[in-house]
Amino acid sequence: MDAQTDSILRRMASAGRAAADAGMMSPARALRFAMSKAADVTHDLPLTVLDIKEQRLALTPLCESLSEDHLLMALSGPDDALGIITWDIQSIAAVTEIQTMGRVTPTVADTRTPTRTDAAMVEPFLNASLDRFSQELADQPTAAWVNGYRCGFVLENLRIAGLVLEDVPFRVFRLTVNFGNGAKEGQIVIALPSQSATQSVPADVMKQSWGETLKARVEQGEAQVNAVLGRVSLPLSAVVGLKTGDEVSIPLSAVAGVRLETMQGQLLSNARLGQLNGARAVRLQDKTPPPMDMDHLPNAIAQSPDISISESPSMPAVDLPPMSIELKDELPQMAEADFPSLDDLPELADFPPLPD
Repeated sequence: MDAQTDSILRRMASAGRAAADAGMMSPARALRFAMSKAADVTHDLPLTVLDIKEQRLALTPLCESLSEDHLLMALSGPDDALGIITWDIQSIAAVTEIQTMGRVTPTVADTRTPTRTDAAMVEPFLNASLDRFSQELADQPTAAWVNGYRCGFVLENLRIAGLVLEDVPFRVFRLTVNFGNGAKEGQIVIALPSQSATQSVPADVMKQSWGETLKARVEQGEAQVNAVLGRVSLPLSAVVGLKTGDEVSIPLSAVAGVRLETMQGQLLSNARLGQLNGARAVRLQDKTPPPMDMDHLPNAIAQSPDISISESPSMPAVDLPPMSIELKDELPQMAEADFPSLDDLPELADFPPLPD
């Protein structure tokens, strides 16, 4: 085979590969088709994906790009892999209306906070969409990252999402969806780890349970505590009249009696107020309550002297009238009565010897 023939064959092979690549379904196209098909099968709901944008984001930029007002749901995958999906209120309303009223109304849904009931209503459609998405890409060996995902648990907020999700690259799909032939238009975001768990997670990490992994992430979160110098009771009229610049008296002993408390008021530790490198600081101590400060007691008690019996004033003498008691020589005789005879008491055992 000469060089010219070899060059021609290479060009033909390249053209064949390009044609094959062009015929392969992209993830965005597969997701578009999957959601339309799933909506039709599960709820007989006309659904059209008007626009879809694909991105690759790390965990932090992903969470920053999501909306706190949307329904946040985890997507549970194989080997404890987790993704996330968000639904705006219009998408939730459309899926709910088709199940409860049989149609999607053309009115805009009122803004409200999504609930777990909303999550239950969209779950069948979501699972069907994920299954169809995986089927559409089943013939592509590089698309294993879409396999095995199902509807998971509700995420309370984006801070929880940032703790629960793995810090790996995500493939993010932002969809603008038309429901009910134009009756409603909503926004849905789906984000899945860009690699399957077996490709992205080391073997030693995969052996850890999901609970251990979650614990490690939660322990990395921030916890807010309050340093309480003291508590002062004031009448409501005084509290209402407080303004910037007013002073509230705190006893000097509060410096050594600082309480570190949770946001719910639970005592974590006692502490002493001080400073470090020019900033206010507290030194932790044990939970033993600090000594009681007399300044916290009412002034009438704190300033009252000790009173002993010897110092008590003597009581004035009181003249009592004489008392006469007449005694009789003999006591009255009791009436005779027949009482039952009693058995003799048993003999008692000797007491044990006492020690020297």
